[in-house]
Amino acid sequence: MKRTAKIVRVGAEKTGISQKTGMKWTVRELDIAWQEQGFNGEPYEQSACVQVHGELDEQLLRKAMTEGTLMDVRMFFRLSANEGRSFNNIKCYLPEGYEVKPL
Repeated sequence: MKRTAKIVRVGAEKTGISQKTGMKWTVRELDIAWQEQGFNGEPYEQSACVQVHGELDEQLLRKAMTEGTLMDVRMFFRLSANEGRSFNNIKCYLPEGYEVKPL
């Protein structure tokens, strides 16, 4: 799903090493919000806590959050189950320019 959203909160970066591949992974949680239009035509705000994979430019994320920058994001929804409970998993892709480029 593609939405024009703004960043509401920048979470901490988490890193680790994949047990399957041995490769390093990085993920950061962001709270984002966007406007939808109801059946009656009235606008209302939607929001979600999403996971963004890869190294991101934290300074640029915080600047976008402070300025209320609107950006086109793509979100993918999935369920994961653990010990008989289900959890939402929302993966998000930001526009180009927010990721850290390798040296």
